[in-house]
Amino acid sequence: DSCDRQGRNDLQVNHWVVQMPHLVDAYLFYCEQDTSGDGLPLIEELPNEPVTPASIAKIELVDIFSRRSATLALCPNNLFPNETLIYHGCLGCSPVYPTISISIRTLAAFRQSHRTCPHFTIQAQCKALRHLHHVSALSTTLSI
Repeated sequence: DSCDRQGRNDLQVNHWVVQMPHLVDAYLFYCEQDTSGDGLPLIEELPNEPVTPASIAKIELVDIFSRRSATLALCPNNLFPNETLIYHGCLGCSPVYPTISISIRTLAAFRQSHRTCPHFTIQAQCKALRHLHHVSALSTTLSI
């Protein structure tokens, strides 16, 4: 691998930058679906779609109190997998080939927790999610 850590980080950032206008539009559409007025639209149970070339296969969907694997059909007008994930109320942990996605509700809960306690870090949130979903740190480390 000729890339160093800085090069890999720059590549990831560049992938996010290219997608950002599309992700903003997808998020604004997601927010329009809010019928309760709390800023968090209800996420309906997503049916497992058959795997096709235009699908995100076996992605892990993580919410505060649930975790499951799903296959999501890509929306026809979306260029990036994360656009489709946002449409379904999640954001992938990787810009190009996400295998894990975190629900926007979970990210909103973290944001509020961090606002009230700036010492509460994303690492602490991830550890809490691991405990809630009974995922050992060793299995997480080995899968990275």
